[in-house]
Amino acid sequence: MRTARAALARSAHLTHLAREFTLTAALASVCLLALLHAVEYHMRRCLLRDAHNGTGTEAPSRCARIALQLADVEPLTVLQITTACTALVFLGMGIGLRLSWIWASALRTDDAETGARVAQEDMTSEYEADTKSDPASAAR
Repeated sequence: MRTARAALARSAHLTHLAREFTLTAALASVCLLALLHAVEYHMRRCLLRDAHNGTGTEAPSRCARIALQLADVEPLTVLQITTACTALVFLGMGIGLRLSWIWASALRTDDAETGARVAQEDMTSEYEADTKSDPASAAR
């Protein structure tokens, strides 16, 4: 019964973690793509402004070089990098969670052992106190 509950709890936790991973990866991908497109848009505006100012025939400006490099980045590459980073973050979270469970379990075990030992000592000391105060009750 206990293992079935533990398996069910673990399954629910993994389902929650998978849902969290999917949402985070999707949101991070959308944000990163939006950021790259915004930067590319502003770089293109910079290029158009340079072209209208008559500087389009000269060597490409820093803005133009960055815009050309950003134009070469494919959305699939951005998605792969974002997914890999998200997976690393969740892997780190999973490891940290597992370590905290192990540590908490060890503390609970230590607390239980300490509690049992203290209870045994209390019972022994009460028995000894009773026998010292009333030797007749100890003989019963």
